[in-house]
Amino acid sequence: METLKNLTSVQLHGIYLLLLGLTIRLIIGSRRYRRKGAGGLQHFGVHYFLALIITAIESLLNIAGLLAILIGLLLIIA
Repeated sequence: METLKNLTSVQLHGIYLLLLGLTIRLIIGSRRYRRKGAGGLQHFGVHYFLALIITAIESLLNIAGLLAILIGLLLIIA
């Protein structure tokens, strides 16, 4: 408990970024898992164009989540 009181604001923001990045990647991973069929391929119940948009947005959010995790770790260490 004493170590939590000694955290600086930079380290606290690092923890927030780390948790945000992990949450984003968890949500995207669970959405992709729920779309998989018996053969392991993703099945979209919507039009092709909308499936492309969803895949692109998920990829961008996945990269943003990874960056948030890395920056959060750097802020915690600093």
